Amino acid sequence: MRNRAPTRKEPQDSLALIEAARGLLKSGVGALTVKAVTERADVRSRHFYHHFPSTEAVLAAGIVESMRSSRRRLERGFADAADKSWCWSRAVEHLRDVAAPPRAGLL
Repeated sequence: MRNRAPTRKEPQDSLALIEAARGLLKSGVGALTVKAVTERADVRSRHFYHHFPSTEAVLAAGIVESMRSSRRRLERGFADAADKSWCWSRAVEHLRDVAAPPRAGLL
């Protein structure tokens, strides 16, 4: 039998699992299981474990991806903004919302 080199983890595969986990979180943390994530992403559980060792790891990857996305958005906005102070103010508001998104019925 021939030894195969390990395949590289494809970013889009990881992102599909992250998006599935994010969708499940809308129903609460208790809804986040490997089985639920893999069903939602339409992959086998071994595919999940190829990318992440646990549901905690997929959540952490989701946080990292959200922060990267926010950074790219903020950098583009700041580079294009005529009024840098306004852009800075929006960045702070955005980070506040990411850290503690508003809940229904609360200000």
